[in-house]
Amino acid sequence: MKLKFILLSLLCFMSYGMTASAQDAPSVIRSFACSVNDGYAMSDVVEVARNLERDEGVAPAGIFFREAGVVRGEFQTRWDFVVSLFYNDMAHMVEHRGYLRSLEGGRTGDRALFSDMITCDPAHRIQFSAVANEGEIFSDSEATIMVQSGCDLNGATVADAIGLAAAQGRAVNAYSAVDSRIFGGPDMQQGSRVGMRFVFPSATDFGDSVDDLRNAGGPPQTNSQITCSVGSIWLSHRIYSSN
Repeated sequence: MKLKFILLSLLCFMSYGMTASAQDAPSVIRSFACSVNDGYAMSDVVEVARNLERDEGVAPAGIFFREAGVVRGEFQTRWDFVVSLFYNDMAHMVEHRGYLRSLEGGRTGDRALFSDMITCDPAHRIQFSAVANEGEIFSDSEATIMVQSGCDLNGATVADAIGLAAAQGRAVNAYSAVDSRIFGGPDMQQGSRVGMRFVFPSATDFGDSVDDLRNAGGPPQTNSQITCSVGSIWLSHRIYSSN
């Protein structure tokens, strides 16, 4: 019975993700919070993580460390950054998780060092992500600014949220995406809330775009009933990308 329930839940959520996507190939994100242990700096963690050996056949499509800058809520009192693993689809994520679970135990080399550098929350979240506005990112470095907001749909659809994120992404010259949580995290009503991400080409572009937007009278709005929280600023470090 438990297996049947899990399978039915997966089918339900995957169907929801298909309708939410603005692209032909929506991605899946698995994320969790971490802190840097005493004696190390975030730069140490990023450097070691980038140099870890990875099996291309079972690696995620992308790995990003989102370092907390100015973040709403209590996150920064407990954690330093968020690890976000991107997958092509749910089957890709399941394949990678199965590969990790099949590895032999033991701690050696850089992987042992990396595990000593950080402490992570065992609770993970899984989201479907739909691109709203394509844009150039990581134009001059392997780190850039990302702004994130949580938004209540209030009866609107995920498609409405994608439209809003697309308009606002174009207004600030940023890549934008809408993330819909399907597993894990604090309890919430299914389909009631999404996250919006805006990733800028560089830190300089972020500053210029925010000033231009303020001078223009603020971000574009729609007639939808979507309401979003105050944004958070993260420094997004690209650790690995398959393309």
